[in-house]
Amino acid sequence: MNLDRARLLAALSILLATTAAAVEWRNLSPSPRTLPTIIVDTAGHRAILFGGAAADEYYNDVWELPLDTVAGYRWLPVVTSGSPPSGRWGHRAAYDADAGRMYVFAGKAGEYPVNDVWALDLETMTWQQLSPSGTPPAARISSMMAYCPSRHSLVVYGGTDAAPMGDVWELKLDSMRWRALSPSGSAPAERWGGGQFMDLVNNRLVIVGGIGDVFYNDVWALDLTSQNGTWQELSVTGTPPAVRGDYAYAYDELQGRYFVFGGWNYPPHTLLDDAFVLEMADLSWHELTASGEQPRERRCPVGFYDPDNQNFVVFGGQGYMTFFCDLPYVHFPAGGVGEWKSPQPGSVLLLQVATVTSEHARIRYCAGDAKRVGLRIIDATGRVVRHLSTGIPGSSSGWVTWDRTDDLGGAVSPGDYYCYLETERGGVSRKLVLVE
Repeated sequence: MNLDRARLLAALSILLATTAAAVEWRNLSPSPRTLPTIIVDTAGHRAILFGGAAADEYYNDVWELPLDTVAGYRWLPVVTSGSPPSGRWGHRAAYDADAGRMYVFAGKAGEYPVNDVWALDLETMTWQQLSPSGTPPAARISSMMAYCPSRHSLVVYGGTDAAPMGDVWELKLDSMRWRALSPSGSAPAERWGGGQFMDLVNNRLVIVGGIGDVFYNDVWALDLTSQNGTWQELSVTGTPPAVRGDYAYAYDELQGRYFVFGGWNYPPHTLLDDAFVLEMADLSWHELTASGEQPRERRCPVGFYDPDNQNFVVFGGQGYMTFFCDLPYVHFPAGGVGEWKSPQPGSVLLLQVATVTSEHARIRYCAGDAKRVGLRIIDATGRVVRHLSTGIPGSSSGWVTWDRTDDLGGAVSPGDYYCYLETERGGVSRKLVLVE
């Protein structure tokens, strides 16, 4: 053995010995699971996934799916700070755009259901357990919950522990206090595993289907204009979905469309693979007949609507013999017919101006597997005023702080600027406004 080779082997042995403890396998996407939650952070142009379970595995990991992309969807693992919630499934999550938070409530954490409440700050990705006053709801799984902007509160209906529930609760976020609501009107039958959304136009929580003593496909609205709310069953037309529970659902606020996919019913134990749309403008059901390869039948998936790309997206769930981690979606081109698609490998381009203050701007970027990454600040005339460092050479994701100076170190004037992320595959820009 020559001296150079001996030295090389010795160096390698030292390197392996000192780095072995740091070597770790990591997933490139969330593992197969059922009943996680996904919210859409519209300010950050991303979907956020939390938790779920498969067999005896309970998860409390967080993943993000950038929606402002150039070439398809790709999951990114999120490192959070603070003490996270315990692993769980059957919990509920809601997005508060005003506070920039994701709230998580209840679910099954281990052997028993829980009734704790958590908040994830979507700018710092920091977990905080909340400690509301007042008498809390009983522990439960598979409730229906949404954020009501007009009341700045979380509204919770139903769920199950040993039996289906039909109670209604409100967590006032200003005072951080639980309050039981006693809505007027005839109430829906107790249930769990249904879907829900906030109809902001009419300030009401809409409940669709679910599981009680039987399976349901009815539609109910809890009008939240009064202090305790008012129940009303909505009279719908068209062809409704078969009765079901634990299905994927999502609401398109702009078009007023509620999507349904999959789920299950009994007897016999049947997993479903059909899809439907409820048009809120005229309260009519339509079966979603999309081209492409329809996803396999499943129960307990989760869904969300991607407003950036006009897609109804489904994740995970449980089949007859397996758990899923696929991400099929239906794309709705303007004026066209929907088409089922599956994500193709691609290079994510994400650019987000997270905060702008009188002293600096915080910018987050991700360029996937791009080999060449450039980040620049451009003024309204198209002139490059600052070439920003992307940190470690070759790094394709991270955070950058711009101190509002140009390349010569001089302070830039207030006004409109653009941050531009450029790679060999293309680029993306974001506007930021500097004020005094």
